[in-house]
Amino acid sequence: MKKYIACTISSLALVVLALPVLLGFHVPLVHADNFGVDALSTKGQQLGLGNSSPIDIVFNIIKFVLGLLGLIAVCLILYAGFLWMTSAGDEKKITAAKGIMKAGIIGLAIVFLAVSVSTYVINQLKQTTGATG
Repeated sequence: MKKYIACTISSLALVVLALPVLLGFHVPLVHADNFGVDALSTKGQQLGLGNSSPIDIVFNIIKFVLGLLGLIAVCLILYAGFLWMTSAGDEKKITAAKGIMKAGIIGLAIVFLAVSVSTYVINQLKQTTGATG
């Protein structure tokens, strides 16, 4: 159990540390003008966050996180299918694969529901506050 927790924490830390690189941010450690603030501002405008309202920024972050969770759920379903196909009739492996597949499908349903609820809430917030975008 301790190995599982340590592996999960290290994987999460790796993803968090690699996220700026995956998004395409390149900020040099030593930069002559404003320590890379200009580079971040330019990258924010390229990503469409330059002139966005705070509601849009939060919604973009929510969509990104939910998209990542949906990708993880789909990967779980694919992994369960692989386990099932390579089980060679072993009932323990088939049962484990069914459990993983069930969890992946439930997770995917939750992600779809979360996307629809968050879209509805954000649209209602935009209408109430009069925000454009």
